[in-house]
Amino acid sequence: MSEPTEAPRTHADVLLVEDTIDEALLLKTAIEDAGDYTVTLAQDGDHGVERLEGRPWDLAVIDLNLPGRDGMDVIRLAKELYPDMPVIAVTAHTSDVYVDTAYRAGADLVLQKPVDKADLLEHLRQLCPLAEAGSAAETRILALGTRPGDVFAGCGGVLLQHRDRGHDVVVFTLAGGDPDGGSRLRTAAHTAADRLGARLVFGSATEPEMINLQDAAQMVRTLVSELRPAAFYIPTDSDRTPNRVATHRVGAAMVGEVARVLAYQTPTATLDFRPNLFLDVQAVIDRKAELLQPFDGLGLENVSPPDARAAARYWGRFADPLEAEPFEVVGGEP
Repeated sequence: MSEPTEAPRTHADVLLVEDTIDEALLLKTAIEDAGDYTVTLAQDGDHGVERLEGRPWDLAVIDLNLPGRDGMDVIRLAKELYPDMPVIAVTAHTSDVYVDTAYRAGADLVLQKPVDKADLLEHLRQLCPLAEAGSAAETRILALGTRPGDVFAGCGGVLLQHRDRGHDVVVFTLAGGDPDGGSRLRTAAHTAADRLGARLVFGSATEPEMINLQDAAQMVRTLVSELRPAAFYIPTDSDRTPNRVATHRVGAAMVGEVARVLAYQTPTATLDFRPNLFLDVQAVIDRKAELLQPFDGLGLENVSPPDARAAARYWGRFADPLEAEPFEVVGGEP
C-alpha cells in the first residue's frame, strides 16, 4: 500500500540556477509575481547540483554560463535525476551551435537574455502545469500489467522516479494468482509494491489464461475515470504471448482519455518491439533491482535484478543515458 501523501501544495517548486545577481532577482521576482511558484535560488553550478541532489523539483531554470559546474553539466544532471522535470535554459549567447548543445544536454527550452517576462511565464505555465493544476501529490500514475512482475520489470525505474517526485502510483495487474492459495507471485508483487510505495490492484483472474477481457476493460476504464492519471504505462503489443497482447489493447483503448500513454518492454517481447523513447534510470537502477528481488527464483522469464540491469545497459546504447528503460509512445507527447 502507498504511504499517505501530504496535503497538496499551492505552489510549484522551481529551482533557479543563475550567478548574475541582477538577472537572478529579475527572474525570481517575475516568476513569483505570477503567484503560482516558489523559487529557490542557487548562484553557481556547484550549489545548483547540491539543490538538485537534495530533493525533487517541479521545474528548473538554469543559466548556461555558470561558475563552478557548467550550466550544460547541471542540465545533464537534472535530467539524469528527474527525466520528466522540465528544464528551461537561459543564455546571452546567440550562437546556433551553443543553443543546439543546450538542447542536446536535455533542455526543454532555451530563452535568450534579456528574458522577456511575458514569454517566460507563458512557457512556465506550458511546461509546468502543476503551477495551475495543483501539487505533485495530486499527480497520479497508472501502470497496467498482465501478471505479477510485468510492470516492475518493464517500467519499475520510471515509476520509482514518479514516486520520488511525490506522484501517486497505482499498479493494476490483471492476473494475480490465487488470493487464498498463498500465491508466491502475489506475495512478491505486494512486497515490490510496498518497496515502490505504490497501491497494488489485482483483477479477478488467477492465471493469464483466465482473464476476462470485457471485465478487464471495464476495470481499466473505472480506474482511469477515478484516478485521471497524468501518464498510463501499458505492455507493448510486440509480444509472443496472446494475453499480453490483449492487455496492451485494453490499455491502448484509453488513448485520448489519458494525456500520455507509453508501452513498456514486456518479459516476452519480440524483436518487433520498436521503442522511440528512452528514459534514464541510471540513478534508480539499484532500487529497481530491489523491486525485482522478490520475484527471483519464481520461474518468471526475464524478471530478475540481473535481467533488469542487462536490459538497462542494452537500451542505454541508443540514447545519452548509460542505463535506460525503453518505451513506445502510444498516445500523447514523448
